[in-house]
Amino acid sequence: MGLIILCIIYGLLTVAALVFIRMSGGVDISTADSIFNIRLPSNFVIGIILYISSFIVYLFIIPQLNFTRTFPILNGAVYSMVVLSGVIVFHERLAMQHVIGVILVLAGIVVLGFANTN
Repeated sequence: MGLIILCIIYGLLTVAALVFIRMSGGVDISTADSIFNIRLPSNFVIGIILYISSFIVYLFIIPQLNFTRTFPILNGAVYSMVVLSGVIVFHERLAMQHVIGVILVLAGIVVLGFANTN
């Protein structure tokens, strides 16, 4: 049960990181007098911190699960949650191809979840 919670935390941290980075508008790098000026919006910094946190959680997940199942399942779940967050947070519209893609990804997660690994 603890491993499932770690997987959920990983997914939520990764999606939250991507949402914050998207909300930040990116990094502003300009040159003035041959010195680089880098402006990091607070949402961008929060996103990077969340991404690093999700990676640390992922490091605990990898040794405990079958890698050929874990990686595709977690990334497929994150992909689906990113699409959902795009609709909810950024009010993005989904094309039919997006809907079909998410359905196929979710179907792939189900197939991998029931795969017999020896």
